[in-house]
Order: sequence, then C-alpha cells, then structure tokens
Amino acid sequence: MPNSRKPFHVVPPPMPGGAPIAEIAALVATGCLKGCMLVLMFGTYSETMGMMSNVYLCDLPGAGSIFCGIDDEMTVSHLLAFLLAVFSIAVPMAIWSEVISRGIYRDPKAWLSDPTNKIYAILALGGYGLVFALETVNLYTLIARQSVGGLSRPPILTR
Repeated sequence: MPNSRKPFHVVPPPMPGGAPIAEIAALVATGCLKGCMLVLMFGTYSETMGMMSNVYLCDLPGAGSIFCGIDDEMTVSHLLAFLLAVFSIAVPMAIWSEVISRGIYRDPKAWLSDPTNKIYAILALGGYGLVFALETVNLYTLIARQSVGGLSRPPILTR
C-alpha cells in the first residue's frame, strides 16, 4: 500500500470569490482608505483639543521615557486625539465585521428575534451614536472656531 500514508503538505482549497489578486487589491485599498481616515480624524481632533497642549508626555513618571523615544514634543492632547481617531475608525469596522461574518444582513428580522441579539443591536447603535456625537461636536467646534476668527492664531494687528 504505497498510498496509505497521508501527504505531509496539504494544499489549501482555492479562495472563494475569484482571484486572490482582486481580494488583495481590495484589502490594500481598504487599508489605505482607513489610514487616510485615521490621519484626517487625528488632524481634526488635534486641531480642536487645545486644553492639554502644555502637558508633555515626556514629563510623566515611569512611562515618560517611552513617549520621549517616540516624540519629545508629544502632548496629552496629541495622545487623546489619536485615541479618539482610532475609536472613530475601529467601532464601525468592528460592527460591520460582525454583521458580515454572522450574515445578519441576509435576514435582520430573524437575527433580531433573539432577545440577546436585541441587546447587541442596542449596544452597537449606542457605539455608533457615540462616534456620531463625537464627530458632530468636533465639527461644530471647528466651525465655531473659524466663525470667531480662529482662536488658535494670534490676532492680526492693523493700524
């Protein structure tokens, strides 16, 4: 029985949905889009958060040396803006990942018939609501700052 032994290397089945090149290209494009959104949101959040702009993370006891290695002039407002930007990107991605992986979009009424799933849906809507409220407050803060004349810039003196 020469063929009674199992092969050492098992070839995985082909990926469903067509060519893996298209899937890799879609993954790279999505990653680039999410990266651009992260940079955009970090910029807008850091523009509106000036309350902790004089507290440098290098001055922290213990963990300050880690932040000094990253950036000497990193402030608490930079860290908070980065965390808010990650939150604004990660929450919708996590929710849509679960919706797609569980197939909720196929039959939402059947999925919502379970009381536990209703609680999950309420928590997901609450997370989306927090992201929307955070971005709305940030947008209105930027609009108010521009309508007042830009509080972050020194006034122009004219004679």
